[in-house]
Amino acid sequence: MTDAAKGIAEAAMSATKQLQLDFWTGFAEHMKAAESPVKTIKPSPQHWMSMGIGRTGFGLEAICASYSSEIQSYEQGEVRAELKIADTHAKAYFQLLHADRTAIEQAFGEPLNWYSQDDVKACRVFIAKTADIQDRDQWPALFEWLQLRLERLRAVFRERIKALDATDWQPETTAEEP
Repeated sequence: MTDAAKGIAEAAMSATKQLQLDFWTGFAEHMKAAESPVKTIKPSPQHWMSMGIGRTGFGLEAICASYSSEIQSYEQGEVRAELKIADTHAKAYFQLLHADRTAIEQAFGEPLNWYSQDDVKACRVFIAKTADIQDRDQWPALFEWLQLRLERLRAVFRERIKALDATDWQPETTAEEP
């Protein structure tokens, strides 16, 4: 893309998209300067940034959202570090990991949110923090928070997901009531 075309594209970008691009650009620079083992991709004007974790169908994601799942409100946003499972066997892998939830959360050092819905293919394990993404003065602290949680997610899940095998997995069943 030429400089002129890039300038036109940036001028047409909404304020929200520009804010997201700026946030992820700053985050990528932070991660590079910190020499993090979590490698970022080229920043894009969207509310997430995906990163690899060593197995197809799994990934780390950093989120900067205008909605806070913690307080369930648009009054404040949030940042989130998550393991995303989007493999064809996502539900099986999620259940296999969830069965080891206590050990995983102990290794992570904080409680995690375990999210799987029947009507959604992808499953997520995440931690969120309420944050005002509009306040650029907060960004260095948010970058640090995301970095530490993404690195911990990587450390806790990387070998676990490489070893996952859903071949013999059976869905959890509940006993029928008489």
